Amino acid sequence: MFWIILAFIGLGHYIEDPIYHTYDEVLAEIGSFAATYPDLVFVDTIGFSQTDSLPIIAVKISDNAHLTEAEPKVLFNGVHHAEEVLGCEVIMATMRRLLENYPQNDTVRRFVDSLEIWFLPILNPDGHNIVTALIDTGWRKNKRDNNGNGVFDPDSDGVDLNRNYGFNWEDFVGNVDTVPWGYFYRGTAPFSESETQAMQRFCARERFVVSVNYHSPSYSLGEKIYYSWHWPGHTPPFPVDFQVIQETAILMAWQIPRDDGTGSYTAVYGDARVPNARNWMYATYGIISLTPEICSRRVQIPPDEVPIVIEHNQKGIFWLLDHILHTGIGVVVSDTQTGTPLEAEVRVLEIDTFDIYPLHRLTDPRTGAHFRMLRPGDYTLKVEAEGYEPKFVQVHVDDGVMTHIEVKLLRSSPILKPFPNPFRDKVALPLALEHPSKVDLEIFDVTGRKVVSRSYQENSSGLVQLSWDGRDDNGNRVPDGIYFVQLRADGERHVFKVLKL
Repeated sequence: MFWIILAFIGLGHYIEDPIYHTYDEVLAEIGSFAATYPDLVFVDTIGFSQTDSLPIIAVKISDNAHLTEAEPKVLFNGVHHAEEVLGCEVIMATMRRLLENYPQNDTVRRFVDSLEIWFLPILNPDGHNIVTALIDTGWRKNKRDNNGNGVFDPDSDGVDLNRNYGFNWEDFVGNVDTVPWGYFYRGTAPFSESETQAMQRFCARERFVVSVNYHSPSYSLGEKIYYSWHWPGHTPPFPVDFQVIQETAILMAWQIPRDDGTGSYTAVYGDARVPNARNWMYATYGIISLTPEICSRRVQIPPDEVPIVIEHNQKGIFWLLDHILHTGIGVVVSDTQTGTPLEAEVRVLEIDTFDIYPLHRLTDPRTGAHFRMLRPGDYTLKVEAEGYEPKFVQVHVDDGVMTHIEVKLLRSSPILKPFPNPFRDKVALPLALEHPSKVDLEIFDVTGRKVVSRSYQENSSGLVQLSWDGRDDNGNRVPDGIYFVQLRADGERHVFKVLKL
C-alpha cells in the first residue's frame, strides 16, 4: 500500500493555521450565523458521532429557513474523511457569502428565496478532531473502537464512512477493506456507523435534488468531479438518468478553474460497486450526487492557497444553484378533496422503466413536492400514493426553465362501488370527481335496453353520491334482476353491475 503512504508525504502541519476551522470553531461560527440572520438560517442536529457523541450539524439557508417549503433542495456536505478538510472550508465560506450578500445581491437573493440550501460542514467530527489536534493529520476514518479497549488505536480503530453505505456494501470492488486496520474499512454492516445513519435519515427526510459531497485527493488525482455511475455486469450498465447526471457534472466541472490556471476540472463517472454516499444517494432516492475532489495534489494546503480553492469552487456552486432553478420539473401532489400534501411516487415512464434503480422517486410528505432534473422533451408521469387512484400526466419540459405541475389524487376506497349490492329499494352510486363536472347516469337491463338516462351537474369535487331507487325514467319499478350502471364524468367511464331483489 505504498501508494497510499505517498499521498501523505508533505502534508505538513498546515492544519494548525487559523484559516482552517476546528470543529468547535465551526459550531461557534454557525451559532453566529443563526444569531445574526435568524430568518435565513435554520440549524439542525441530524445525529451524533459514533464514539464521542458530538453533534452532527446541518444548516439550512433559505428565505423562510424555519419553514419547509415546496422548493428544490440541495445539499453540500464535507469531511466524510477526516483529513479532507477543504470541503469544510468551502462550505463555511459559501454560507458566509450567501448570508452577507443576501441584502444587496440579486443573484444571491434569488437562490436563497427560491431554494432550500443545506450545508453539512463536518459529517465526521470525531475524525476531524483527530486531524486538527495533530494526533494524526492523515487520519481518514471515524473513531469507532474496533477492538473495544476504550482507547483510540490508529492501527486498528475507525471505519471509512464513505465505504459504509448500504448500496453494494456486500458486492463491492476496488478500494474497500473488510478488516478493521484497513484504510478503506467498510465496517461490520451497512450503516453500522451513527454518522452514516444520520446521513441516511437526513436524505430520507429532505429528498434532495442534488448533493455535492466534497472530498480531496488523499490518494487519488484531484480537480475532478465524480458522478454516478458505471456498473459492469448490470443491465443497464449506466443509470437511467445518465445523460442528465453526466451533463450536470461536466458543466459544473467547467466552471471550476484548476489551481494552476490551466483549464478547468474534469468530470469522470465512478464505479457503482463502491458502497459510498454518491452511489447510495442516487440508487435510493434518485439524488444527483456529485463528488468533487477539490485541490490538485493534497488534502491540506498552505494557508495562502485556501482562498483560491474556495473561490474557484464557489464558481461551480453558484452555477449549480442557478442550473437547478432552470431545469426539469417541479411536481406538487395533493389530495383532491382536502388539498392535503401527499407522499407520492413520481415516475417518468419514458425513463424509469429500464431499471429498478433508483428505488424511490418520492415527494416530500410535508409539502407534496418533488423536483427532478430532466432534459427538454415530452414525458409521461405516473403519480401514485397509498390509498389513492394512480394518475398519468403528460408534461412538456422546455430548455432553460423549470416546468411546474400540480397533481391532485383521488382517494381510492371499496365504497366507490354501488352499495348495498344486491339491493331492494335503493342503491348508492358513489363517484369521486377531480373537479366539478357534469355526470351522466345510464342504466341498462341484461337485454341492453336502457331503463334510465339522467344527467347531473355536480358543483363540488371529491366524493359525490348518486343513487337509484329501482325505477325507470317513467317512474315505474323495474323487474328484479341484473342491471348495468354506467357513469360518465371527467371524460372517464365507470361501469358496475347491480342486482335488484
